[in-house]
Amino acid sequence: MKVKNILFPVDFSDRCRAVVPHVEAAARRFGSAVTLLHLIEPQVLPYGLVETFAFPQLQPGAVKARAEELMDAFAGSAFEGLAVCRVVETGDPATSIASLARDREIDLIMMPTRGHGAFRTTLLGAVASKVLHDSDCPVWTAAHVETLSSNRHFEWRNIVCAVSLSTEGARLLRTAQDLHETLGSTIHVILVVPGEEAFPQRLWNGEFESVLKQEAVEALRKIQCQAGTDFAVSIEAGDVSRTIADCARKQNADLVLAGRGLERGLARLRSHTYAIIRDAPCPVLNV
Repeated sequence: MKVKNILFPVDFSDRCRAVVPHVEAAARRFGSAVTLLHLIEPQVLPYGLVETFAFPQLQPGAVKARAEELMDAFAGSAFEGLAVCRVVETGDPATSIASLARDREIDLIMMPTRGHGAFRTTLLGAVASKVLHDSDCPVWTAAHVETLSSNRHFEWRNIVCAVSLSTEGARLLRTAQDLHETLGSTIHVILVVPGEEAFPQRLWNGEFESVLKQEAVEALRKIQCQAGTDFAVSIEAGDVSRTIADCARKQNADLVLAGRGLERGLARLRSHTYAIIRDAPCPVLNV
């Protein structure tokens, strides 16, 4: 996995500050340049019969100058010795991040999610969700970055690779193999088949679960053969995101590697991506 350029969207929040050491560690690990991006959302106010910036402190030049000052102080000396580019632009963050990543040939986007309160259990935040959906490059994110243990999850030593039996399975395993060869990471593959909660009680029994697991073993064997890998595998039945999270805890994982689906549009949104990120006890790398 080659990561020459990392994009780190910055909003100066505490959650964003908590991501700084993760970005620094990844940049030093891969020898990457870092682009710090702050996007100023347009704040046009009605003033008389014309929409205008009604207050001097909201003038675009003043807002941008203040953002640039904050950007200079944001990361302190965290990226010392690395190639760092600071970008302050005006635009809608949910739309602009993926677009800028394509324009600047970014290899990895790193950002926290921004779900809040009760909505944290169901939503990642509009910006993170749209970036995950629209971006072409891998996206590293964490829903609980502020609770991660100090000095943990920086080195990606233990990676849980959450595969499905879709057409992207082999591609995901090849990425895992690349990380194994590049970083020396230990890879543990998990495949989750539907559990009892996915079916009416009257249709579910242990024999059916056993059949599903046996079929999954053979299918995953073929995918590993196609990918040229031979990783340790767990095949479990149950809720996808919660089962993957349990596996990550058992494996003491620094990272969950997951796919976002190859399909575009609504089909891609139907994947388990958001739930996996929401429940994971460690950061998730979506490829």
